[in-house]
Amino acid sequence: MFSKLRNSKTVEDGIMMFPVLFAIAVIPLFVRFAIFNPTLSEYSWFSTSTQEGDIFMNSKQGAMFFLDALLILGILQLALKKELPKLKVFLLLAVYALMILLSTFVSVSSYHSWNGFDGMMESTAVLLGYCGICYYTYGVIKSEKHLKIVMFALFISVSILCILGLTQMFGCDIFVSDIGKFFLFPAEYESYKDSMVQKMAGLVSSTLFNPNYVGIYTCMIIPIFLTLGFTAKKKIHLLLYTILLALTTCALIGSGSKTAILTLAPCLVFLIFYFGRQIGKKIIPVFAAIIIFVLALTLYQGDNSLIATVISRISMGYTPDKTFALEDITLNDENYILKYKDKELTISYEINVDDYALIIKENNTTIPVSYNEEAQGYLLEDSFYKELSFQALTANNKQIGYVVHCEGDKFNICYSNTDKTYYYLNNYGKYTKLYKAEIFDFPLFHLMGGFSGRDYIWQRSVPILKQTIFLGSGPDTYAFMFPQYDYIAAAQNGFDRTLVTKPHNTYLQIGIQTGVISLVAYLAFYILYFVDCVKLYLNRKLNTFPERCGAGIFIGSFCYMFAGLLHDSTIGVSIVFWVLIALGYVCNRMVKEAEHLPEDSIVWKKKFSTGYVLISLLVVCTVSVAGYCITDAFIEKPVDGRTIFKTDAIHYNGISDNSEQTIPFQASMTTEWNFANGTSASENAFVANKEENARPISFDVVLDSGETIYTSSVIPIGGRIDNIVLEKELSAGTYHATVTYHLLDKNNSEVATAQITIVINILN
Repeated sequence: MFSKLRNSKTVEDGIMMFPVLFAIAVIPLFVRFAIFNPTLSEYSWFSTSTQEGDIFMNSKQGAMFFLDALLILGILQLALKKELPKLKVFLLLAVYALMILLSTFVSVSSYHSWNGFDGMMESTAVLLGYCGICYYTYGVIKSEKHLKIVMFALFISVSILCILGLTQMFGCDIFVSDIGKFFLFPAEYESYKDSMVQKMAGLVSSTLFNPNYVGIYTCMIIPIFLTLGFTAKKKIHLLLYTILLALTTCALIGSGSKTAILTLAPCLVFLIFYFGRQIGKKIIPVFAAIIIFVLALTLYQGDNSLIATVISRISMGYTPDKTFALEDITLNDENYILKYKDKELTISYEINVDDYALIIKENNTTIPVSYNEEAQGYLLEDSFYKELSFQALTANNKQIGYVVHCEGDKFNICYSNTDKTYYYLNNYGKYTKLYKAEIFDFPLFHLMGGFSGRDYIWQRSVPILKQTIFLGSGPDTYAFMFPQYDYIAAAQNGFDRTLVTKPHNTYLQIGIQTGVISLVAYLAFYILYFVDCVKLYLNRKLNTFPERCGAGIFIGSFCYMFAGLLHDSTIGVSIVFWVLIALGYVCNRMVKEAEHLPEDSIVWKKKFSTGYVLISLLVVCTVSVAGYCITDAFIEKPVDGRTIFKTDAIHYNGISDNSEQTIPFQASMTTEWNFANGTSASENAFVANKEENARPISFDVVLDSGETIYTSSVIPIGGRIDNIVLEKELSAGTYHATVTYHLLDKNNSEVATAQITIVINILN
């Protein structure tokens, strides 16, 4: 009878632990191809695409939805058994969850808050799932045996993820094999398998989509393996942790994530300093293994190795904020104002039958211009403006404006006969206005060469926080808040071909999307955990598994939080972090129970009860809503991509009356083309003429240098071109190009054009 009861208890525990195991071990590995509509084609700063293919994030979000359902059932079961966790620090987690929900109700795009943004997919349900799994894990992991089961599942998951990544690093990516494609692509999407699966040019992305995410993941896991290895009691355990450490270190090196290793370095120093006495002589074999693997991989990768790149980045040091001759362009109805080196030029176009005459004035005095054959455009005769030139911009063999060139950047300024005003024509072929974003500069933003352009993003993200102090813009809506309309600054900082969808900083991401109050709750929740661990593990001998595991999770979580200064939250990594934080609290609880210490890390004067929680949440809700209403009424709202021109992408000048018209068209193509070498067929490039379109098409591919490298045949409606081979051999490197679509009539004569920018990677 006792055996049956015990077995029954084991089965029940297994069922209750399943959501935890699913979250920490399965979701990071989840990959499955799906097609969805990003519902962004109406915005001026997004392409016309109504179909996007995704292998990584969409499937992980679906797994999170499944986890949410499991958590609801699991928490209800804990409530029925009266076993809900009562750790008082979870009140802060409840505040964070409440702010997520409130920000969703006032979201600037409720659709994307509920359904997720293209490439991110951290919707409301996903963020609430993070909170739920943290709370649930603490409630369901009750013994050292449970803890070991979860950690073993983590070890298995890490091993699989890293081994998959290593196949990519050594050029035998399992995802591009027939077996990999079979698992990635459902039967209905089989036709996409050759165009969607892309090699990452030797970089490890594994199942996490982006090599940087692999860097954060391994950065969080490595301290756990190090701590467990340092304190292992048996040689077999030391060997196990050394192997796991070798795998994760290889994955980190192979990811090429510079910021990850820069984040890990100080954390490892902290680990050695904090646990120095406990480490002892066991540090020698562990670090010997690390050094051997790092040296081997560095020699294998040569100048492309992570260490070589990091040394190069450090040598760049501090880079001050850049200054540019062209400061601003203000578009008006009758002219546009170009601010150049503190001087203002008033520019207008005098529209004639065949061309646009360029009229430039300074202080109401006309400045002469002349055509220059070498520049193939108009130059101002005043040498002060030597960096400026104007080149005719045409569409369908008719001029529609001028391209303003300045210091290597170019801006298409058009005049609309229909709207009687000046517009900027962006890379998506959409007419929009230009606005100068508010910036907040800070010297630390410019360390190490600006952290690959992060200084540009951070400068324009910090001012947004004053709009989101109480309630944020909504989960997964950062792209709507970022000043995408500041095309001048984007071009000058190298972002003219990049849509900024994330701030590369977890704390800015939270503060903007779910509000500064939610950020405070998030940080407070972790800080209390951090303080509890510092007090608990200081000078502790780490004799038991909960102690060793708790210390490792403590350092690993610190690495994750430190990495948050340079990286965003993402499903495959964040879900593991939230489970680990709960496990960290579990380990602390077990250590305290063994020594009869109070469970809570802080002293609460009032009794922890449901009523106390509800009253606290009600106060937070009231203050947040009231504050939001006040700021909404008195703080001036920025003009941004949400309110500017929801237009179709293709415009052309009518032959008879020169009036602007629009032809509906939907592009279907990959925007990053990979070629093994300059003469081979692309492994992923394709262009399709969707059945929803009304005309046959052809297209040209032109490099930024102006050189045409591919001209297609006519693609009928519903047709498609794959296995593209460039007509000009290119050497290894990355190239930016423009694909110009030609919409054709029944005689294959051009009636309209559209342009989309792409990136071409020649790998060898």
